[in-house]
Amino acid sequence: MRFTSLVLSACVLSACGGGGGSDGTVKYVSTLATGQAVSAPTAYESAYVSPNATYHPTAIALPGSGLPVTGPNTVPSFFYDVAMSLPASPNGATQQATAALPVDLTKTPLGLPQSQYTSTYLADGGFYKQGSPAKDEISYSNGEVVDTPLSEDGKHRLTSVALVQLNLNPLTGTIVSAKDNAPGLLPDEIYTNASLIDQTARWGTGAAYVKVTSRYNTDTYYVYSPSAPAASNTTIDTLIANKMLITMPGTSTTVQGIPVFVASSAQAGGSVPTYTTFYQLNGNVYSGAMVRAGSVSTGISGYNVQARDSIKAALKF
Repeated sequence: MRFTSLVLSACVLSACGGGGGSDGTVKYVSTLATGQAVSAPTAYESAYVSPNATYHPTAIALPGSGLPVTGPNTVPSFFYDVAMSLPASPNGATQQATAALPVDLTKTPLGLPQSQYTSTYLADGGFYKQGSPAKDEISYSNGEVVDTPLSEDGKHRLTSVALVQLNLNPLTGTIVSAKDNAPGLLPDEIYTNASLIDQTARWGTGAAYVKVTSRYNTDTYYVYSPSAPAASNTTIDTLIANKMLITMPGTSTTVQGIPVFVASSAQAGGSVPTYTTFYQLNGNVYSGAMVRAGSVSTGISGYNVQARDSIKAALKF
């Protein structure tokens, strides 16, 4: 499961503006009016509102050693990032943000995959994909930033997430040292494969990363494979009675008018408790996962343009 909201760690943010201070801190400019400098929105605008932007990197099939190999019989490698920036402050009016198109980070270049991964949700009694590029509504409420991912057609609100804390942290020293200082900032292969990046390259002045803590405002239901049912021509009750597919303890309920099964115990691992689900729709049963309202997630969401420039200059491929 990969959640591509703007405020969760799997998402894309906009790059922070500003430069580095002599004390090692990073200076940012808030676009909030005087008297409205609420903590989360202040930092948020420094990271998101134009002309600022934050970039989220994605790697596909980077090699553990050596350089990527291209050819008809090889698995293609990709390394790219996506930026998100709001056209104006959400202060006073909800803003809609759309992710920029992916940009290849490599010198070769490796190119871009044909399609971007997107999440599918149960919303308004049906299955809807998140927009690709992602579309989100952003607003302020009680000192928090509220992010509402939208479906591809922009008509369905898929979930609601509140950003309750955002930290803008300087990046110093060598780029590869971020493996320990800012774990999760870059794909592991970038750190561990010396053929991919100059091991002595350092972060440029003003380089910084964004760390967020966010809270799910609503129960959120993901659908794993909306085009491929886990079981066809059956029902959740039938599967439970026959001890087929649905074999774990759980509860059968109705969500948005459709039958849903939710496991009693959370899946192992993950940054937030996630529960296995099954959905019954149009005579078939589909698998998925649910995150409960109130669940909190903390993680690194991306880096600013100065960090992006440092990474691009240091790459060897």
